[in-house]
Amino acid sequence: MLPEGGRDGARLGHSPPDVPRPGCPNGQHDKERKKRKQMVTKTEPKQEAKRVMVCKTGNLTRDPELRFSAKGTPWAQSTIAVNPWVRDAKGGHKGEAEYYDLRFFGSLAEHVAESLSKGDRIIVSGQGTVEEFTRKDGTAGKQKVILCNDAGAELRFATCTVDKATRTSPDDAETDDAYDPDGF
Repeated sequence: MLPEGGRDGARLGHSPPDVPRPGCPNGQHDKERKKRKQMVTKTEPKQEAKRVMVCKTGNLTRDPELRFSAKGTPWAQSTIAVNPWVRDAKGGHKGEAEYYDLRFFGSLAEHVAESLSKGDRIIVSGQGTVEEFTRKDGTAGKQKVILCNDAGAELRFATCTVDKATRTSPDDAETDDAYDPDGF
């Protein structure tokens, strides 16, 4: 049964794609729709690089550097070298090392800077992304970055003693570790 107006969808102000609108020359509606679609495609803003959750195990290549933002939020930076094992006919060999820039925020940054040093084997998990930069010689480069949510010592080849950190205020659990990319 058709609604008042005669055609399916006419009451709603649109027609099926193969039926021209009343009062439009044949095909003009399709041309207008394609033109609008092209305009939307041309004016779409460039999307940011996507972030994916990653978990990596490797060795720190430098001591974590603890810094503070303009708002006073602690953050730390370091680099991890991940040496993947690739299976071959003889049973396996070391693949080429991959390097990731690590960023830690809040109390995690303070604990990492206090507890870990160059050469330590660690496990990190967080949001992985790729950042573009310009080198001193003017060439463009890319760096793999992990915005770390968690970090810890990898205990396959080492032992550690855990000292539980004390909170300075009850609100630390909710706000301290929250990463805000617009104003950390």
